[in-house]
Amino acid sequence: MTQDAPLPGELPPSLRTARRIAVVGSPGAGKTTLARQLAGVTGLPLVHLDDLHWLPDWRRPDRARWQRIQAEAAAADRWIIDGHYENDLSIRLRHADVAVVVDSGRLRCLLRVLWRGGRIRTGSRELLPLRIRQQAKDGVRVAAHADLSRLVRTVLAYRMDRCLRTVTAARTHDGSPLAVVVVRPHTPTRRRLVRRAARSHFTFTVVVATPAASSAAPKEPAP
Repeated sequence: MTQDAPLPGELPPSLRTARRIAVVGSPGAGKTTLARQLAGVTGLPLVHLDDLHWLPDWRRPDRARWQRIQAEAAAADRWIIDGHYENDLSIRLRHADVAVVVDSGRLRCLLRVLWRGGRIRTGSRELLPLRIRQQAKDGVRVAAHADLSRLVRTVLAYRMDRCLRTVTAARTHDGSPLAVVVVRPHTPTRRRLVRRAARSHFTFTVVVATPAASSAAPKEPAP
C-alpha cells in the first residue's frame, strides 16, 4: 500500500477545527493522497466517492441513486470526502465546513492518470475502486479504467478557475461562506516535474487559506 507522507507545516485553522472536509480537483491531481494525509492528521473518517460510485464491471448508478448516495454520505456528522464529480459538488459543499482544492496542473494530472492505469495493469489492485477491486481479488479480469479516453478528456476540460468560482461561491447549510483551502503538490523545479509527477506520494503546500470568497485565489497553471 502507498505510504503517504504527512502534510508539511501547520494546518490552517479552518482545517484544524473542521468536522467535514470536501477534497476536490481534477482526476490525477492527488486528491486521494491528500485526503489520506488529512485523515491521518485529523482523525476524521475518510470516504472515497469512487468507492461509492462504481458498481461491478465499471457500471454507474443512475443519477437519482447517485445523488442519494452522496447526500447520505454528506449528512454524516464527521468526514473527509475525496472526489470531484463536478455536477454534484453542491450536494457535498452545502454540508462541508471546508473545501480543499488540489491544484496540480494538467501535465501532472495526465501523467498520474496514465501512471495509475499502468500500475493497475501490472497488478496494483489497491488503486481500483472498492467493488472493482473485489472483482479483481475474486479472479475477474477488469479494465484499469472505465474509459481512459473519457478520463483524459475530463483532465483536459477541467478548469481550476471554474472550480474556484464554484467553491468560493458556495454557502454552508447555515448560509455562511464556505472556508476554502487551495493546496499544490510540492515540486522544487520544473525540470523535475515529469520525473516526479507520477510518484505515488508527495507533499503539499498550502497556497490559499480563506474563510470566505477570495479575490487572491491563484490563477490556473499552464498545462
